[in-house]
Amino acid sequence: MVSVAAGFVFVWALYVAAIPPFEGQDEIWHVIYAQTLAHRELPVQQLERPSGEMFVMKEGTQPPLYYALVAPAFVGTDVETLRQSAVHNPHGSVGGPGVVDNRNLFAHPPSGAPIDRRMWIARGVSALFGLGTVLMTYLSARRVSLPAALPAAALVAFMPGFLFVSALVTNDVAVAFFGGLGLYTALRAAEGGLTARAQLGSGFVVGLAALTKVSGLLTAPLLLAALALRRESSRRTWGDASARIVFPAILVTGWWYARNLSLYGDLTGLRRHLGRDDLWGEIPTASEVISDLGGLARSFIGLFGWFSVPMHDPVYVGYWIVLAIGLAGLARWRGERRGLLLCLGWALMILGALVASRLIFRSFHGRLLYPALPGLAVLWGVGLMALTPNPVRRPVVVAAIGGFALAAAAVAPLYLWPAYAAPSPGSICSSASTDRRVGGPIELVAARVERSELAPGDILDVDLCWRANEPPGAIWSVFVQAVDPNGRILGQHDGFPGGGPDATLWWRAGSLHTDRHRLRIALDAPAPTVAELRVGFYDKATGRRLLDVDPSGADTIALDDLRVAPTPGPTDPRGDGSRRFDDGISVIGVDLPIVSSRVEGTVWLTTDRPIARNHTISIQLVGQGGLAAQDDRLPRGGLYPTTAWRAGDVVPHSFALAPSPVAPGRSRLLLILYDLPDETRILADGTDHLVLAELCSADDALRLCPPEH
Repeated sequence: MVSVAAGFVFVWALYVAAIPPFEGQDEIWHVIYAQTLAHRELPVQQLERPSGEMFVMKEGTQPPLYYALVAPAFVGTDVETLRQSAVHNPHGSVGGPGVVDNRNLFAHPPSGAPIDRRMWIARGVSALFGLGTVLMTYLSARRVSLPAALPAAALVAFMPGFLFVSALVTNDVAVAFFGGLGLYTALRAAEGGLTARAQLGSGFVVGLAALTKVSGLLTAPLLLAALALRRESSRRTWGDASARIVFPAILVTGWWYARNLSLYGDLTGLRRHLGRDDLWGEIPTASEVISDLGGLARSFIGLFGWFSVPMHDPVYVGYWIVLAIGLAGLARWRGERRGLLLCLGWALMILGALVASRLIFRSFHGRLLYPALPGLAVLWGVGLMALTPNPVRRPVVVAAIGGFALAAAAVAPLYLWPAYAAPSPGSICSSASTDRRVGGPIELVAARVERSELAPGDILDVDLCWRANEPPGAIWSVFVQAVDPNGRILGQHDGFPGGGPDATLWWRAGSLHTDRHRLRIALDAPAPTVAELRVGFYDKATGRRLLDVDPSGADTIALDDLRVAPTPGPTDPRGDGSRRFDDGISVIGVDLPIVSSRVEGTVWLTTDRPIARNHTISIQLVGQGGLAAQDDRLPRGGLYPTTAWRAGDVVPHSFALAPSPVAPGRSRLLLILYDLPDETRILADGTDHLVLAELCSADDALRLCPPEH
C-alpha cells in the first residue's frame, strides 16, 4: 500500500505542475468560495450574475466544510488577486473535446502569478482527501477480499480523472473520501456490527459528508442498509442504531440546510444555484440522456480541463475493457456476498442520484460518480482476483499497479502540458525578417499559409509570427478570416495567440510570438470563387479592432488570395466545348429551363489555360430590331474573376434578361467577353461573340426556336 500511496503523490505532483490555476471545471468558483470564508464570511449566492463574468460567486449554495479547510491558503487575497493571476479567455472551450486550440479558459503570466503558491497549498488539501480515498478503498477491499485490496486501491489512485480532480480546488474529491469512509464503515457494520459509540461516530461521518456536498447525504441510507443486512439485527435494534446515526448527522449539518431554507427557500439552494424557479422545466428526452452517456463514460475515466482536453479514444476503450474484465470476474466469486452487495448498492445509489440530477442539470459529469469509486474499485478488484489463479496473483497485481501508474503518469506530458503551455517562437519566427517596423504596437513579421486552393469544407492552417514593438497593455484576440468579394465570410477562426495561453497583456517589447489558426471553409461556400485571407486583432468584449497592424495604418492585414473551387467531379456532360474563344475559354453548356417574358439561365464555361486578364461577361438578346436586353457582370457576380481560373475549371455564370417587347421573328442569345476600361472584346474564330441559343417570339413571350429542317 505504501508504494501505491507514494505513486499517487508523485503522479499528483505531475498533474498539479501541468494544470494552471482555474483550468478545471468550476475551480475558479471554488476558490472564490474559499476566499469568502477566508474573509470570515459565509457566502450568499446572488440570483443575478453578470453574463460571461468568471470572477463572481457561483458555488455559494455548496456546503462549506471543504472550503473551510482550504480557506487559510487564501487569507489576504481577494478577487483582484485572481484577476492579476489570470485572464479569462473568451474563446476558451467549455465542453468541446474536439477542439485543437484555445482549450484553456484562462491565460496566465509566463513568469508565474501571485496565486500560484497558494493554489499549491489548497490543492494539497485536495491531495490529502484523494490519498484518504485510496486508503479507504484499500481498507474496504480488505474486508471483502484481502487479495483484492492492492489492485482496488491502485485503480482509484491512478484513475486519470480522479487524479485530475484531486489536483484541483474542488469539493468533489472531499465527498469521494467521505463516500469511501462511509462505505468502509458500512462494511464494518454489516460484518460485525457497530457499538453504540461507533454508531454515534458514524452519524458524525454522515454529517461531515453532508456538510461537504449534498450527495454526501446518501451515506446515511448506505449505513442504514448495512445495519439491515446483519442477520442478527431486529427492528428495534435497527431503529435504535438509526437514531444514533441520524441525530449526530443533523447536529453536524442541520444548521447549514436550515440556513439554505431561510435564504433561498429550499434545503439545498438548488433553485438559486441554477438561477431558475422551476427545477423540472428542462427535463431531457430519453434520446438526449442516451446521447450524453458517451461523455459520462469518458469523463469518468478522465476528461480534463473544462471538458475540453480528452485522451485518445483507444485509451478510453482500453480502460473500459480492463474494467469490464474485472467486473465480469464477479460471477466466479464464491466468498461472502454481503460486502459485494453493499458495494454494488452504493454504486447504484450514486448512479441513480446522478441520473435523477440529469433531469435538472443539462449534462452528466463523471466526477459526480467518484463517491462510489471505492465501491466500484472493490468490485473490480474482487472480480479480477476471482479470475486469477493463486500462483500468478502476485504478478497480476504488480502488473495492474505498474500499468495503471504508467498510464496515469503519461497523461501529464501527453495531454495536460501541451494543452496549457504557450508555444515558444517556432521556425516561422526564426526565419522571419524583423528589420522593418510598422509603427503599431504589434507587427506581423511572418506568415505561412498552408495552401491557396481549397474546396468547400476544407480546413486551412495559417501560421503567424507576431512581434510586440511595445507592450500592448491590453487583451487582444486574433481573427483570421476568408472573405469573398461580396463580403461574405467563408471561414473564420478567432482566439488568443499561441493557441490560447499567450495573452497579449503580458507581451514585452521585442518579443516574438508563434500563432497557429485553423479555419474551415463553409460547406455552402459559393464555388468557384476567390476569397481574401485577412488577419488582425480585436477586443472581444467591444468588437473594436487594433489599428496600425498594416503598413497603411489599416486594422486588417490581407495575407493571400484563396481560390475556392468545387470538389472535383466527373466531366460536365452539358457540352463538348466546341464553342470557344481564342484565349481558351469555351462554352460547355447552357441551361434555359423556362423562357417567357424574362430570359433567365446559366451558361457553363471552362478554360484550358490560365487567363491573364479579368474579363466581363455580357449576355445580350439581339432581335430583328437590334439589341433587346443585356446583362453585363463579372463572372459569378464578381465571386470568381477570370484571372483566378485554372485549366479544367467548370464555372457556372447565371444571367437574367428582361427584354422590352420583342419584334416577331427569331432572336439570338449572345455571349460576349470584353475587358475594361476600353471594352476590348475577346474574339472567337474571327467574331466577337458566341451564339448560346436562338429564341422565337410568340404570344408576347419568348420560346426556344424549334430546330430548322
